[in-house]
Amino acid sequence: MEEDLRWWLNQLQLEFLGLQITQPPPLDESTVLYVDASTSWGIGLILNNRWLAWELKPHWAGEGCHIGWAEMVAVELALLTLITSHVNNTHIRILSDNQGVVGALKAGYSHGPAQNASLCCIVALMQEHSIWITVEWLPSASNLTDEPSRGLFPSRDTLHPRPPKLPKELSPYICKPVDFHDPCITTI
Repeated sequence: MEEDLRWWLNQLQLEFLGLQITQPPPLDESTVLYVDASTSWGIGLILNNRWLAWELKPHWAGEGCHIGWAEMVAVELALLTLITSHVNNTHIRILSDNQGVVGALKAGYSHGPAQNASLCCIVALMQEHSIWITVEWLPSASNLTDEPSRGLFPSRDTLHPRPPKLPKELSPYICKPVDFHDPCITTI
């Protein structure tokens, strides 16, 4: 008890105690990320007209991993792509056609443990790299990543040059990203 009181006394004498709340920078209208996931193939994203895609491994579903989880992981991979591209201290828009993911990101939680684990990674990445996100819903018909998430890829010329390293906790469920020399790339 006495040790606890000394700790509090020391803490209260510190110049800064608590959490610093900062205003996000203005929304960067030049950076737009589209994300999508499909149970038929995998995850796709488009960052400023450059695409990336990851195939889901066979038997990926289960243990809380379902389409809502895959859609949340698409946002996580989008943030990792920004970080790999040396983007930080910015405020960007992410567009998703999954209302559950948009709602969970706005609320800061999900009812699914696997989806919450991905959300925690998203928040940690945002904090570490000073990235703010505004997540908006758009209809599936307007989602540019619908086709890449289904294994239908745009041209090689528009493949994003710096895919992020896949986090080890995702590797049991997701393959490495499609790369430039992948024979499955065909023009839509």
